[in-house]
Amino acid sequence: MAHDIEGLERDMKALQKMLVDLGGHKHFDEFMLSVRKPGFTTKRDEYFVRASISTLHKHVKFIAEQLDSLLAGTRLILEGSGSEDS
Repeated sequence: MAHDIEGLERDMKALQKMLVDLGGHKHFDEFMLSVRKPGFTTKRDEYFVRASISTLHKHVKFIAEQLDSLLAGTRLILEGSGSEDS
């Protein structure tokens, strides 16, 4: 089976770009402006938004853990390289 290292690099770079773009100011700036406007003041609004933010925190933490696992797995592969058919 042929290796597609370029494809792996391309996929990882695309993931990196998505994460960088996601962390940009677009969503955060608009959110900060919106919550201060009149009409966005009810306890229901705050509860809903706070729950959504909490869920997003959990997702980002999970993604960070998955990236750490991916890197740890890659290191294990390198440690074991040469002992099995590559």
